[in-house]
Amino acid sequence: MKNFFLILLLVIAIIGVVFIFLKKFSVVKVPEEIRSFETINLRISGMRVTQEYEILCRGGETEVLLYQIFYANGKDERRLEKSAVVKTEEMLETLNSCGFSGWNGFKGEHPKNVSDGDMFRLEAVINDSEKIYAEGSANFPKGYSEFVKKLNKLLNDN
Repeated sequence: MKNFFLILLLVIAIIGVVFIFLKKFSVVKVPEEIRSFETINLRISGMRVTQEYEILCRGGETEVLLYQIFYANGKDERRLEKSAVVKTEEMLETLNSCGFSGWNGFKGEHPKNVSDGDMFRLEAVINDSEKIYAEGSANFPKGYSEFVKKLNKLLNDN
C-alpha cells in the first residue's frame, strides 16, 4: 500500500511538472479576456472585392462600419456600405466568445493546393493599449468565421 501512494505521488508530480512546462513554453496562447477596446480594423480581400470593417468603441456604444474598397485615381478609396450601433457590452461578448485576443501574432500561410481565397489583415487595440495584429491567406484563426458572421448579422439587422 505504501508503494501505491509513492507511485501515485510520483505520477502527480510528473503531471504537475509537465503541465508547468507546457504552460510556460507552449505556442498555443490562451485567449485573454477582453475588458475594453478602442478600435478594430479588419480588412478582407478576395479576388473581386475588398471590404473593411471598422469597429469603434464610443463608451457604452460601439459603432460598426463596413466599407467597400475601390481602386480609383491611383489609390484605394473607401465607400461606406453599412453601419450599425450596438452596446459595447454586446461587442465585448462577441470578441470573447470568438477568442479574439488569442489571434495576436497569427500568420496564416496560404495552404498548398488552394488556388484562391480570401486574405485578411487585422489590427486592434484592446485592454488599455494592448495591440493585436493578425493576417492570413485562406487560413484563419479559430473563431474568425464566427466573428465575421456576427459582424454581418449586426450590420444586416440594423
